[in-house]
Amino acid sequence: MLIRTARLTGMVLLLLAFATVIAWFLTINMVPQTLVTQVQAITQDPFLLLLIVAGLLLLVGFVMDLTPAMVIMAPMLTPIVTSVGVDPVYFGVLMAFILGIGLLTPPVGTCLYVGCGVGKVSMEQLVKAMLPYHATLLVVLVILIAFPGIVTWLPDLTAVRGN
Repeated sequence: MLIRTARLTGMVLLLLAFATVIAWFLTINMVPQTLVTQVQAITQDPFLLLLIVAGLLLLVGFVMDLTPAMVIMAPMLTPIVTSVGVDPVYFGVLMAFILGIGLLTPPVGTCLYVGCGVGKVSMEQLVKAMLPYHATLLVVLVILIAFPGIVTWLPDLTAVRGN
């Protein structure tokens, strides 16, 4: 068990190391600044921009694990969404939620493989059983995008009381 854990941890850390190098490379080459300029030409509406970013993150979550995706995508997308007035804390929560959906979707869905092993079921059986939950997660995602106050009410409350 220790050897399997060490191998899995090593693989995750290796992915994280490569993701960090890619994020550094993109930042040094000013990719986020270029993306900000191009996206601002498309839309200045925060709701529409968040829908576009959510679609992109869902696609990324389907093919990449959460941690490397977060390390690569956060430095690129945060300047884009903050340029139209989106709260960075809200965006961080939203990004973690969206990429978390990727943990439950094939082909990479790390949690699916764990669920298959624990439940001793096939991937097809588990994915079929998860479809209603996926639909629920997508509805919650749209609600979170439409009503950002749901995410930020507690930090806003503590900020008001702290002043």
